[in-house]
Amino acid sequence: GLLVVQGTGVQRILSIKKGSIVGESEYSDDEKVRLQVRLESRQKGRDLPYIVIATTVHPGREARFTLSCHSQVDDIHDETRFLLDAVDDAYDWFRTPRIQSSWTESTSGGDRKNTSWRANPQFCITFNERTRRAVRMVILLAKSLDEESNDERTIGFYVVRGMLNRQRRIVLKPFHLIGESQFVRKASVSLELEVDPCVEGYYIIPATKDRGHIGPFTLTVYATSEVNVKPIDSSRDWPEYVIHNAWTETTNGGYRSRNQGSWLHNPSFPLHVASPTDVLIC
Repeated sequence: GLLVVQGTGVQRILSIKKGSIVGESEYSDDEKVRLQVRLESRQKGRDLPYIVIATTVHPGREARFTLSCHSQVDDIHDETRFLLDAVDDAYDWFRTPRIQSSWTESTSGGDRKNTSWRANPQFCITFNERTRRAVRMVILLAKSLDEESNDERTIGFYVVRGMLNRQRRIVLKPFHLIGESQFVRKASVSLELEVDPCVEGYYIIPATKDRGHIGPFTLTVYATSEVNVKPIDSSRDWPEYVIHNAWTETTNGGYRSRNQGSWLHNPSFPLHVASPTDVLIC
């Protein structure tokens, strides 16, 4: 079959936005398929190409094909020209190596509605020091399944501001959040966004909607400039101290604004820092 989509540049289409499909043919096992569409010379006032995608219904099927395009103009004296050519690899997306990872019993923290979201794996995007212009990226998160399979996991991811010390992001304030994919019960999900290169970089936090949903996944980043994506090094992670305690009849003092005297009986724990330190207490 054939698909014609509004292009956003000279690169291949990696994600299809709502309303961007100009035309789509039937999918058939006949010798030929045809598609007739009406195209404007400029998209939204910009000189951007349309992208023609030749596709089979099922992935992994090899076959040769011929693609031809014919135009019909309203005015026979109009010298309108069109150009159809393959996407030039020199101008196509830079693609990072596919990262294989997984959600385990200890790293399946769920989405941001779960306080355990910070347990999810995190990956840092960094830029070439020569990169000065804004970088357009398409981030693809996929379940590690057969091409035409799916399971019950609802998946998605967040893109947040990175940290110079390359520790995991464990506090997420509104201004930290750069982008958020949809959370869908599909084999894959993607997000296209544009960011400014910076020293601290950006973090990708893949997650399942509900905590405890384990399984493997892959992460791939496409970008208009060279980028590097690596997992956050666990050896540089936040030191953690855990104390197990309980409220009892004599130590459950209640909230201080409502219980002026008894709140003093709540359990208290000394906390010492050697220097100015960001601390998360849960």
